[in-house]
Amino acid sequence: MQKIFVKYFLVIMVVTVGITLAGNFFIQKQFAQKKAEQKAADYVTQIVDRLTANDKVIGNLVNSLNENYIARARALGEIIAQNPKILDSFDELNRLTDVLQVDEIHVIDKNRILRWGTVPEYHGMDFDSTDQTRPFLDGITDKTFALAQEPRPNGYEGKLFQYIGVARQDEPGVVQVGVRPQVLDEALKNNQINVVIDNFNVPDGTNVTVFDPSAQAVVGDTNSRLIGKTFSDLGVKDAALQTAQDAQDGKQDPNGVWLSRSGERVFAVYAPVRNYLAEVSFSRASLMNERKNQSIAAAVSSVLLGFIIILSIYVLLKRKIIHDIDIVNAGLSAISDGNLDVAVKVNSTPEFVALAGGIHKMAAAIKMQMGEIVEQSERLKNQARTLKENNLSIMSSMNYARKIQNTLLPPRQAFDAVFQDCGIFWKPRDLVGGDIYWLKQFETGAVLCLCDCTGHGTPGALLSMIVVTALDALVTEQNCGDTAQVLYALDRRLAGSLNAGKNIGAGDIRDGADIAVFFIGNDGNIRLSSARIHVFVCRRGEDVKTIKGQRITLGDGSISGAEQIETIIIEAGNGCECFAATDGLFEQVGGEKKLPYGYSKFRETVKKNYGAPCQNTVDSVWAALERYMGGETQRDDITLIGFKL
Repeated sequence: MQKIFVKYFLVIMVVTVGITLAGNFFIQKQFAQKKAEQKAADYVTQIVDRLTANDKVIGNLVNSLNENYIARARALGEIIAQNPKILDSFDELNRLTDVLQVDEIHVIDKNRILRWGTVPEYHGMDFDSTDQTRPFLDGITDKTFALAQEPRPNGYEGKLFQYIGVARQDEPGVVQVGVRPQVLDEALKNNQINVVIDNFNVPDGTNVTVFDPSAQAVVGDTNSRLIGKTFSDLGVKDAALQTAQDAQDGKQDPNGVWLSRSGERVFAVYAPVRNYLAEVSFSRASLMNERKNQSIAAAVSSVLLGFIIILSIYVLLKRKIIHDIDIVNAGLSAISDGNLDVAVKVNSTPEFVALAGGIHKMAAAIKMQMGEIVEQSERLKNQARTLKENNLSIMSSMNYARKIQNTLLPPRQAFDAVFQDCGIFWKPRDLVGGDIYWLKQFETGAVLCLCDCTGHGTPGALLSMIVVTALDALVTEQNCGDTAQVLYALDRRLAGSLNAGKNIGAGDIRDGADIAVFFIGNDGNIRLSSARIHVFVCRRGEDVKTIKGQRITLGDGSISGAEQIETIIIEAGNGCECFAATDGLFEQVGGEKKLPYGYSKFRETVKKNYGAPCQNTVDSVWAALERYMGGETQRDDITLIGFKL
């Protein structure tokens, strides 16, 4: 029996070693190809990273140049403001181009006409006549205007220039300078794909080629010898061409194909690089140079391992391992049938003795755990019952808190008594929130406040109650028309209530509130003081104007006096409509890119609905926001109020 055993195991070993060698040879080939595909992916990643890094450098360069050019344009504007007569001196204007290191100077009057400059051919040009010049017209009416355009052919002669303009400070008009973007031009050239590939290093036997897919021609090559050649010239056909197309379309991860090129077999891997298709090719010699040595080592290891396995199995069988295994299996079978008191007796080896002891311990542990599971099951049932009761109690309390907060809000009838028309939208993120609005009427007019307290949910709601209580006490007939004084008094009250000025840790929340205070006089005009809440004014035939709130927060102790707070007058007439909203509206994320809603889409909706009832406009804004949110959840409390004077 022993001879038969050895004979059969020798046959099995020979067959196993043969299969192992064949499999190893195939695996080594596949491994070499996979390794090449990984290297190709790494090279493509490095190329993309290099292009991305270059883009970042170019972006920083553009920002730096734009800031520098705007500063030069503003310096020119200051010079003209100090001495407007300099515009009539062609020589002085040309001297200023050297001083400011620009190529052209142009000055546009309030009628949009280029009146003065260093290029006489442009004089008399209407800036409303080209798409390139039209964006600068905003500087005629906006003193804060500053614009640095991207380099492009100018609208008059088609020269590649970058134009930068700022508003004139001495009178309506625009001061513009023009520069040739030589530094940026050089940076852009260095970021071209052929330059990047030419400077990309790969080892011998490896080549990186970049194709233009539309022309199916080479535009970049690490050896420069393939530039201008086509797919057909390089043997990229049939399956290889389909693999290349799939890589360009993003339908699959990079997979390699074998090609014949210049009488040599090469392994090519394709991957997209921006608008191009990259091919990383490896010569057969560089790809397979390690396979031979690895195959020999695998063969020797397989033979030795086979003998060791045969010897080990033979020894184990000689010691009647199978007998003890049967005893152990019988004991385990008894345990699985529910007999946890079974005894497994084996004495052939210490390992089997230890195994038998482990089986006994396992049976005892199972028996103990079964009892514990029953106890834990009962405890979990009791805990679940208690948790359900607690949740019901909390929800009941929160619903009651919402009712309390609703009673703090002024009724709709109070708004109808003050405004010709109004619209209100109030939606806390949770059952209660930190947004609140307040309205009170006096003999000389009415005071309207919109407030966004720190946080949301219960903390925000508690802070909003403090604000309403303070407003009820602070706003009187004597000070209702002084919105700056009302804001300052409220800041003092909140600072005292919230202990502003005490030491605050880096992770602590700074309590406070953003608030806009309106005084609507009986003459229809409005006095406005606002801390961080923007107000939007729309009039007949005009764009929506944004009145930004001051960058101050009530309650943090940073306001030293009422004189620090601005008061803005909004005059009635010309169909004036006003809207104010908390930042939860503008900072709500949505859309495909998960970006904040922002101000531009809000202003578009307000302008589109101008003249409609304010509640319709408010509802339209919320509907547009809901569409933008999609499946996103509301992130903050949202309040929007609109009214007509």
